Amino acid sequence: MNTPRAPRSVGARLGSIVHRAQELGISTHARRLLWRVGYDLRPALSGLDGQRLRLLETLGITTLVDVGANDGAWALQQRRLGFTGRIISIEPDPRCLVPLRERAARDGSWTVHAAAAGAERGSATLHRHESSLLNSLHAESDAAGTTVADAIEVEVRALDELLGDLAALGGAYLKIDTQGHELDVLRGCPRLLAAARGVEVEFAVRDYYEGAPSRVALEELLLDAGLALASIQTERFLDGRPIDMDAIYIRA
Repeated sequence: MNTPRAPRSVGARLGSIVHRAQELGISTHARRLLWRVGYDLRPALSGLDGQRLRLLETLGITTLVDVGANDGAWALQQRRLGFTGRIISIEPDPRCLVPLRERAARDGSWTVHAAAAGAERGSATLHRHESSLLNSLHAESDAAGTTVADAIEVEVRALDELLGDLAALGGAYLKIDTQGHELDVLRGCPRLLAAARGVEVEFAVRDYYEGAPSRVALEELLLDAGLALASIQTERFLDGRPIDMDAIYIRA
């Protein structure tokens, strides 16, 4: 005699659908199916990406301010992970601005500013590398071991001036990736820092850029703005030693 199987719960059936869809590479269709019944499907993330995703939801972030946006890959990743709010990208390199603007043009809630963020309005020399991820307003130290391809003059704007009415931003999350220029970026946005619900910043472990701030200097400024350390990750290594650290601070 066959014993009848107990009926599967709705959650179990949905889990089976999701698992099978992922195996077949049709997660987009699976997400649409789940949306209809009040569920969502997102990739399981660990490390900094997973912590950021949870914090964006927990803090009620409605605006991402992406300083040192490069070609927009970071912002695009946040879209793919489910962020639906406003994105503001700040990037000075004309080479990066072409793909960045193309991506933003397909997104009605994504704007681009062609400038470098700094302590005040002016101009500066951008040292450009073959890999634009290494571009910096700071000259390289002897320890860097890489070669600058060329240098161009770029406009510098303070974030508070560039963004204008901060009240219109809503819950803001500031991400800074500027290769040694982080302290000047923060000095140019005291109003944004006072209102931001989260700040993500990179700390240099090795002295690759001349005049790059220490972690102590950056942290003092963030703590004075009422932000507290929520996460710190070391994800890039060279010869077994860390190159830099990514830290997230949230409103205390």
